[in-house]
Amino acid sequence: MNGGTRYTFQSPGVGLLWSFGHKWAFAGSVNSSFPIEAAQDGSSVQLDSVYALAFALDVTTGIDRWFHLTRQFEFALGPRIHGLYTALQGLPGYRTFQSGVIGGALAGQLVYTTDRTLLGAPVLVGTFLQSSLDLVDVLHGNRLDYGLSLLGGFTAGLRW
Repeated sequence: MNGGTRYTFQSPGVGLLWSFGHKWAFAGSVNSSFPIEAAQDGSSVQLDSVYALAFALDVTTGIDRWFHLTRQFEFALGPRIHGLYTALQGLPGYRTFQSGVIGGALAGQLVYTTDRTLLGAPVLVGTFLQSSLDLVDVLHGNRLDYGLSLLGGFTAGLRW
């Protein structure tokens, strides 16, 4: 990092994952998150004490390769193009911060097809994990050594 500053955010969020296709699928995700805690070089702070608004939008698109492990379990893994926009609106006396980073990601998900249906479609539950390496910050004249992010969670959906 060439002696640069290191930031870490803890953020709950909600998102949408999609996959169109069978063995090879066009896939992607849109996730919004709301950072609640940040650490800078090891020092931690609750964001509501510094920022009036904290928001992030994470978007990926790429291709997944699906593997059918059993009749009900499937696993997908694939590369993605990754973008992350972060906005932190400072309270009076604090700076507002924005970044828009672009890079690559690797995403995977494990899906279980339940015996239940909703609206005539099988109900799916699962988990996902995405790791991203960002190399360009388009809002700061490409001044970014690198950015790493890890996004994970649980999924529920329908197979159409």
